Parts: sequence; C-alpha cells; structure tokens
Amino acid sequence: METADHEALISAVVIARNEAATLGPCLTAARRALDSVGGGEVLLVDSASSDGSAEIGIASGCRVLTVRKASRFCPSAMRWIGGSGTRSKYVLFLDGDCLLEAEFLPAALQVLEADPSLGVVAGRRRDVYRTRKGTISAPEEYYHSRAGAWSSGPAYGGCALYRRRALNDAGSFDPFLRAKEEEDLGYRIVRAGYRIEVLALPMIRHVTVPRESRQRLLRTLNHGFYVGRGQAARLFFSRGQFRSAFRGLSRVALLLAHLALGAVVAWSAWRSVWWPAFLWVALSVAGFGLFALRSRSASRAAFYVAEWAVQGVCLFVGLMVPCRPADRFRWEGEERRSVREERHDRSGALLA
Repeated sequence: METADHEALISAVVIARNEAATLGPCLTAARRALDSVGGGEVLLVDSASSDGSAEIGIASGCRVLTVRKASRFCPSAMRWIGGSGTRSKYVLFLDGDCLLEAEFLPAALQVLEADPSLGVVAGRRRDVYRTRKGTISAPEEYYHSRAGAWSSGPAYGGCALYRRRALNDAGSFDPFLRAKEEEDLGYRIVRAGYRIEVLALPMIRHVTVPRESRQRLLRTLNHGFYVGRGQAARLFFSRGQFRSAFRGLSRVALLLAHLALGAVVAWSAWRSVWWPAFLWVALSVAGFGLFALRSRSASRAAFYVAEWAVQGVCLFVGLMVPCRPADRFRWEGEERRSVREERHDRSGALLA
C-alpha cells in the first residue's frame, strides 16, 4: 500500500463502457491478483456507461472516475486518464470485458522487478465469444498471427503491465488516437530505451461477441476504431513505419480499388460504353463467389465485404483528422467512491 514515504508498488486501471455483463468478474479477478502481490488500488475509468457499470465499480470498493459524454471517448483516452489518476511504481491496464488470469501478475511483476530495462510485460490473450448457444472459445490465441506488429516487436494489446517510469518517459497513451494506441506507445517506449516482453503465459480472457456479428461491427464503429486506423496509418507513415501503417489493410485497399474501378466503368456506361460495366459486374460476382466458397458461407463473405467497405470510408476520415498534442486533451467527469471508502478517508483525515 502507499504511504507518505513510499509509492505504492502497483495499481490497476480498468476502463469500461457499458460492460455490466463482465465488469464484476473483471474487477474481482483484478483485486484478487493485486492481493496476491501485496495489494494495490483498483481504479475504474467509466465512459458514461448507461448500464450501471460505474455503480458496479463502486459496489466493488473501487475508486471510480466517471467521464461525461461531453468528453472524447476512446480506449486510449480512458487509459491516459487512468494512468494520470494513479501513483504507483507499476500500473496494470485492463479492459472491463477481460478477466485477468491468476498466474500472470506475480510472474510479470517478478520479471519487471528483476530487469530495470523492461518497460512493458504482457501475456497471451484468449477470446471467449458469447452466443445464443452459450460461450465458446476462439480457435487460437489472439496475437498468435500478429507477431511483428511494429519494427519486428512483440504483438500485444491494451492490457499489459507497465513500468511507471517507462510510461512517463514515453509520454503515456495518446488520448487522441482511436486505434493501435498500444502499438504507438510501444514504439515510443522502445525509443525511450526500454524493452517489451510478452510472456508465454495466459494473461487475459476476453469475453466478447463473435467476430463476425453485427454487434461487433457496430461496437467497433461506435468506438471509433476504424477512424483510428486512418489516424494510426498516417502517424506510422510519418515515422517511416510503412509495414505498420498498412498492416491488415490489404483487403480494404483491394475493395476500394475495385469500387473505384466500378465508378470509372459507371461513367463509361453513362457515355454508352457498356462492355466495361458488364465485365466489372462479372468480375464482382466471380470474386464474391470465390470468397464465399473459401469462407464456406455467403453470409460470412457478405459481412466481411461490408466491413471492409465501412473500414475504407472511415480510413479516409481518419487520414484527415488533424493531429493534436496530448497536453491539449481535457476531460469532464467526477470521482466517485463507495460509502465505505469515503468513511475510511474521513477517518484517516481526522486521525492525521
């Protein structure tokens, strides 16, 4: 625990927006893990949830920062707020729909304590999908196919254990970046002279809706992730990180090129030259049919085509979003605590 003379060893920052279905177990797992290494604060940063997520945090005994709707919502902004609102040697970032595995934190903390050059330690993530038939596990570890995310570095997400000094030296999360914020921060942490390590240990179980579902598409769109891909592409491109800038966008680019070709043949059809339009339609039908065969589902193929089209539009929007320095970020909200915590603070003040 934190004293007047010593900083706390570790704190956990949990970000959430309408995560009532998973937030309780998430906070319980985080509290249990912190207790296993000597204790620490759990701070919940709630993005104006309408499902009682903040109240779940208060009932769990957490300190809660509720961010009002007037503020800008995105995971990186919420992590920036949470990181700024805690004081500890190490800070663990978690999402409200993730369950921390019990063995990760003690192992990660031991590695960080033994090697001052380490700035970030992460682990493996397993997705668990909520369906009408119950919960099912994803077929493979989430980051298995994403190695080399930046400069041949390790692939990991927003959930990880950070050394506070490394976080501060790198400038923390970019609160204006809507996607790939951990990749951007990882680059800056390495530039600041620290290393990043991903342990061969389970770190989190991510409880979410299936990847190929309308709910997942709408949620991703609502969080601004697709616009953030455009922001991140421009940022990485400016640094010469060309592979990072365009990673995962090849099919989006192919679809956009095909649609652009469609606009050209439409113009030719308007000029009474019809054969390019017939050829374009035939190519579209053949391409979709082949994709549906490979996907073993026409609806699955249609979902991805729609998603790539949405990504393409948002990508251009993101490319046009002006860059702003992190020190210009402002947020509106308030701090809330449980009645027990408030009484504890008042008692401490009286004793002092």
